[in-house]
Amino acid sequence: MVWCGDSSVGPYLKIDGKKQRIYIIALLDDASRYIVGINAFFNDNYVNLMSVLKSAVTRFGNPKILNFDNGASYKNKQVELLSARIGVVLNYCAPYTPTSKAKIERWFRTLKDHWMAQLSWNEYKSLDELRTSLAEYVNEYNQKVHSSLNGLSPQDRFFQESSIIKRLTQEQIEKSFLLECERRVSADYVILIDEIEYEVDYRYAKQIITIRYTPDLNKIYVVNKTTEELTEIKLLNKQENSLIKRERVKLTGGQN
Repeated sequence: MVWCGDSSVGPYLKIDGKKQRIYIIALLDDASRYIVGINAFFNDNYVNLMSVLKSAVTRFGNPKILNFDNGASYKNKQVELLSARIGVVLNYCAPYTPTSKAKIERWFRTLKDHWMAQLSWNEYKSLDELRTSLAEYVNEYNQKVHSSLNGLSPQDRFFQESSIIKRLTQEQIEKSFLLECERRVSADYVILIDEIEYEVDYRYAKQIITIRYTPDLNKIYVVNKTTEELTEIKLLNKQENSLIKRERVKLTGGQN
């Protein structure tokens, strides 16, 4: 249950007449060479990495160790928080030690030789079409006998030890994969996330609070620092906010 994660630069995909670079992010189980998670994106960043991780954890439970390099997409606060929530040890490869990621780098070479080299990229009109082709190749790879697995396929080898897989509930997964940041609340009980205003409980006025949110900002929560309870917040309604009665500050010590 050691998963190695890495990304590879793909070719350009022409969409609406504009060339865009593709990045492929993959997770490989070290013992079986089974690809537990993979997807193609227009950006190589931690948000996309976490989406691949979320899909893999949902399907196969959480690993014991995640093995990454020191790139910004892998070594950051969000990934560290995620690993702590799901109880996974993060291991970062020492610089200039290519053997630490040898298996997944070798797999990416196989991907380029057997999938990318045979594609006609002009045939793909969207990223979703490319993703479908990638998923079909990975499914075929996972079920094909691997030379280093004593006559087994990566899939067969992976599920030989299915008893050690520890699954999380869907609720645990959804909460664990939230992004996190801190924000200072204004006197009007408002915070900003990506230049968008949200209203919080009046008791948080002028405090620094912890926020957790989905990458698409559809769900945003305030974290109770004592209980870790999540309370959802909504977009600011400026009309309602303007009608809230606020505590007046009484000046003392002055003269009329």
